[in-house]
Amino acid sequence: METNLSWLGKLRNQNSRIQQRNTQSFSFFKIAGNIWKMGTIFNQIEKIFLSVTKDKNQIVSCFESPALQKLSIEVQERILKFTIKNPLCNLYAPPLSYQKFFLRCLHESVEKFGSEYSDDLMKTYTDILATTDDGRISYHSYKIGWVSWYPKTLQKKGSCIVVKNTTGLQTWEAAKYMSEWCIRNPLNFDRQ
Repeated sequence: METNLSWLGKLRNQNSRIQQRNTQSFSFFKIAGNIWKMGTIFNQIEKIFLSVTKDKNQIVSCFESPALQKLSIEVQERILKFTIKNPLCNLYAPPLSYQKFFLRCLHESVEKFGSEYSDDLMKTYTDILATTDDGRISYHSYKIGWVSWYPKTLQKKGSCIVVKNTTGLQTWEAAKYMSEWCIRNPLNFDRQ
């Protein structure tokens, strides 16, 4: 009888260890999934910023994603790294007015969450607010697809130019989405 009880105890121990391992595996995959979601959100924020997307709701919805952990200091600094401090932005800066607008959206989102502000965010924001727009050339850069090593950059001088009552020299959002779709679906264009 004693051997049956010790065998039953060993079986329970083994089941307990298996459950622990399964829980740990689940935790690993959950963490990996969150990291992937964060990467996706950062990529989206970068694309929005570089292409000078002025849709405040689209910007704020990225900032308020649950994957970004309520805009912790680390997340704020990563957002700056993907946007204002992006090497492409240093070469081809978006309009200063847009950079101010974007940072104001980020600042408001951090305030909404009640998170602590990153010192880097506050310094960058105050530096940009203190900078005056001298009419310099600005750029819109488009990263097409998930990862684009060669973003397409357009030079923009001033605001939209209207020529003979037409739509003028304005980038159409629909054209961006259509080009992304075409790149993702090359089989639809075989033999055409």
